[in-house]
Amino acid sequence: MTATQPRSKNSRNGLYWLAMAVFALMVVLSFPFWLDSKVQPVVFGLPIAYTYHALFILAAVPTLWLLFKAIWPERED
Repeated sequence: MTATQPRSKNSRNGLYWLAMAVFALMVVLSFPFWLDSKVQPVVFGLPIAYTYHALFILAAVPTLWLLFKAIWPERED
């Protein structure tokens, strides 16, 4: 691929691999085995496991945005 040719729809650029790495990290972090059966400490009135999942959801939003930006085609052919 030269600088004058348009990028193909299936090319794997750096943003793609960054998105895949962040997604893999989020999958690993979605299983909080270290929080099993823990109630203490309480954060914002919630057990630590609930607080962890609330923060995980907030981290999932930019992760999904990055995935869509990396994978979705820029224009329709």
